Amino acid sequence: MDFPTIFYRTPGIHSAGGLLTYDYVGVKDEDEAEHFADQGYFPSLEEALAANAPKLGQTASEEGPKSDRALLEEEAKRLDVSFNWKTSDEVLTDRINEKRAG
Repeated sequence: MDFPTIFYRTPGIHSAGGLLTYDYVGVKDEDEAEHFADQGYFPSLEEALAANAPKLGQTASEEGPKSDRALLEEEAKRLDVSFNWKTSDEVLTDRINEKRAG
């Protein structure tokens, strides 16, 4: 691996689209790489997202993968964000992001 580089983990404060979020850190050397790997960081964003897909509700079941709306509603309920059937995905995403920002 070439240094310096960037390691990623999910979830985080940066959006990767929809409910997928990530954080990243700069890594200077092998010691830092090992340290951040122990904290759940990965050398690529794809690896970080894939490693945490089950936590995000993206595993396939007999009915198939969960819809984006179902994921939004799960996250809204977890964060105690109000919504109803008339709340658009865009508005719900904005409310979730506002709640995460504090």
